[in-house]
Amino acid sequence: MPWWRRHPRLIVTLFVIVLAAAGGVAYALQPSPPPPVYVTDGAHVFNKNLRSVENLVHEQNNWVTSTKKPYLSIAVVVGPNGRHAIEGAYLAQYEINHPAGAPATKLVRLLLTDDSAAQPTAAALAGQHVVAVTGLGSGDADLAHALAGRHIAMVGTGDLAGISGLVRVTPSYPDEVLAAIRFLDGNPDPHNRLPARPRMWLMQDENDSDGYAIALGDAYALALHSRNFQIVGPGSEYDSGVPAAATVLAASATAGGDGVCRSHVNVVYFAGTAAALPATLSRLATRSCARTRPLTVLTGSDAASLLGHTDLWSPASANMDVYFTAQASPGRLSGQSADGFRRVFPKEAADALDDGVAIVSHDAVLTAVAAARGVLTTVHGASGDLCFDKAGDPVDRPIPIVQLSASGVLTYRGVAGPVTRC
Repeated sequence: MPWWRRHPRLIVTLFVIVLAAAGGVAYALQPSPPPPVYVTDGAHVFNKNLRSVENLVHEQNNWVTSTKKPYLSIAVVVGPNGRHAIEGAYLAQYEINHPAGAPATKLVRLLLTDDSAAQPTAAALAGQHVVAVTGLGSGDADLAHALAGRHIAMVGTGDLAGISGLVRVTPSYPDEVLAAIRFLDGNPDPHNRLPARPRMWLMQDENDSDGYAIALGDAYALALHSRNFQIVGPGSEYDSGVPAAATVLAASATAGGDGVCRSHVNVVYFAGTAAALPATLSRLATRSCARTRPLTVLTGSDAASLLGHTDLWSPASANMDVYFTAQASPGRLSGQSADGFRRVFPKEAADALDDGVAIVSHDAVLTAVAAARGVLTTVHGASGDLCFDKAGDPVDRPIPIVQLSASGVLTYRGVAGPVTRC
């Protein structure tokens, strides 16, 4: 009898050992996954939608380093509206590096960064010796604190209160709400001529993790204080953070529609993000009193992200006008920057500037450079002069008012708030 038949257990053991060894060799030969990229000069593409503009950033950065001249490194946080943000930042970089009529005295190298991991991102940015990080929004508090811990200056585009080293180039959310109420003072809506004491209804997202929605709601009552408006009804609430958020929102919006009809409401203020706004507007558009009572809806700057979204509500019978307070608007864009944008991005859509993201990102980079050079009092931004006080906060920045149509078209309707000269 052959030996392997006399020792079957030994054969099985040897077979298992061989398989295990082969598996170990195969595992060892597998390529290890690439390490995550937190900061790039444009060489790493975060996603295919950003490829063309990141290539421009990479080419410009290579030119900067090839000149052997001194330069500042400025970083841009790539958020949900990353493409337009990078486009605006690149336009500012190009204008600084190639000024009309004279060679640049100080160049800018532009870095792009992810905001998904605060501490590794902050460490990577510190390693690149950036003088400032721009584009931080209200959802970037962890990253902002990590940057502050490393003494890296920041230029924010949202409410990030109490963080050392941060300059803001956009209005605070309480200022947005106040601007919306000031807008109503002029009784601007031709379809909803307001009475002497307009009746107001609040729709509030109660998600505690959403600083934007909570800030808008908190500012609502303060903005109406000592003004000729009436807060009526309990308002309506939903929580975007619960698993059945869509169902809760639908019930809240339905209750809101019923409430505004019962209470003869003239104006609804929506304190929530743009993600929940279309469903809310659709419900308000079908309120039972729509045919006989017009309605004005106000909300904050996040609504700009609905640019180009079609069929937001049924406009035929809605009898409803929707406005939001914007961070920036092409209605105030200077000719030089508008022409530059079209020249640098000729294939970009005609409405690419309408959401204001590129404009704000452009001005944030200019502000970061001014702060790094120690001259942060006035910045000649794309949408007008930005004035800053000694604490680095914007002074009396006029806030654009934009109308949102059911087909996602944005129309600039003017500014609310003082228009000052620095």
